[in-house]
Amino acid sequence: MEGRFVNIAKEIYEIASVVGVSVQDLEQIVGGANCYPSIQKGACCSLAFFISIKGSMAKGRGHLSFPQVLDEFVRHMQGHCAGITRDAVIITNDWEHWSYEQWYENIENIKLGGVHLEAYLISKGSHITQINI
Repeated sequence: MEGRFVNIAKEIYEIASVVGVSVQDLEQIVGGANCYPSIQKGACCSLAFFISIKGSMAKGRGHLSFPQVLDEFVRHMQGHCAGITRDAVIITNDWEHWSYEQWYENIENIKLGGVHLEAYLISKGSHITQINI
């Protein structure tokens, strides 16, 4: 069963795999949702995307590493937007298990608080894999 936000992961993959995706592209793709990384900072939304694209799939400056994305995720979900953001999506081509382990307890507490969380790993060769976290 595909997640609710798989189409966003597919759209990011399609751009990133051909010409590279910029931070501005990511903001446009996710529309009015909160986006990390972002050039614009706005009010908390019910939906937030946390995206780490590195290497040849990234275009321009401002991209976040996977550890930075998880830091932003926890800060957002347990900090200034706690109780407001109810859906969160992590998309990366740079999964680092040790970073996930570092934030495991926080992620579990966020999910126990009723947040719907989806995560996707994208990679060359049309691979978009939903990660059960």
